[in-house]
Amino acid sequence: LLWKDRNLSAGVLAGATLIWYLFEVVEYNVIPLLCQIAVLAMLVVVLSLLILSEIGSSYSFTSLLYLGE
Repeated sequence: LLWKDRNLSAGVLAGATLIWYLFEVVEYNVIPLLCQIAVLAMLVVVLSLLILSEIGSSYSFTSLLYLGE
């Protein structure tokens, strides 16, 4: 089933190879990797909200931080 789609198969193989390389060859740990992914996700969210507020979109950074009663 996986090998029917060539691009999906190549992506899965490349991802598995990268994970193996990080954990076995470089001896990278899981916790720092998860923390870096979380920091990058927060950075993307904040930057996208700031860019949207600059171009005049209805989404604003402060409206998402407001907690109602």
